[in-house]
Amino acid sequence: MPEAMMVRPGAAADAGAAVPLMMATMGAFATHLFGSGEAQRAAAVVGQLYCRPRNRFSGQYATVVEIAGRLAGILVSYPASEMPRLDLGMARHLFSIYGAGGFARFVGRALPLALVREAYPGEYFINSLATAPDLRGQGIGSRLLAWAEDKARAVGCAACALSVALDNQRARALYERQGYRLAGMHRFGDGGFYRMVKGLDGSGKREYP
Repeated sequence: MPEAMMVRPGAAADAGAAVPLMMATMGAFATHLFGSGEAQRAAAVVGQLYCRPRNRFSGQYATVVEIAGRLAGILVSYPASEMPRLDLGMARHLFSIYGAGGFARFVGRALPLALVREAYPGEYFINSLATAPDLRGQGIGSRLLAWAEDKARAVGCAACALSVALDNQRARALYERQGYRLAGMHRFGDGGFYRMVKGLDGSGKREYP
């Protein structure tokens, strides 16, 4: 693990470095949902969400790792109980970003997600976890996962849950090494994601929907 690692809260000023890392973890899923197939447009929208409060992608809920002043990793996470409020906030922001017509088209793209549950009551949701490509393998992702699990215990959650893009096998392997197990799969547009869960009672055994 790098000796000069510093963990701190995220800030809007991190967006330029944080958003490309977040987009890389979401893959085709984010490009379809936020950019209607245009990767650059999707990144611009996620960047605006990161800089705005009270939404799923807000830097308000981010924890970052810095090494020698460089953003080396990012985590965006919160209790599942907060997600309905964050979804509402995100809808308001997206309406202002896209305009009425663009927002209607976004809703059409997002409609298949309406019945998908990414997290359940009592879980702590890891929305994004990413490490700079050239710094992988140095324990940054594991450090951020451990931070999220400690936070989950501190707020009384019994498990951590996350979604990982179907084509992100490297991230899936990391989560499995850390004790996360598959709890579902959802296809969406050109991609989709796995739902993965880890119980925090020490046994690693729990039934999930």
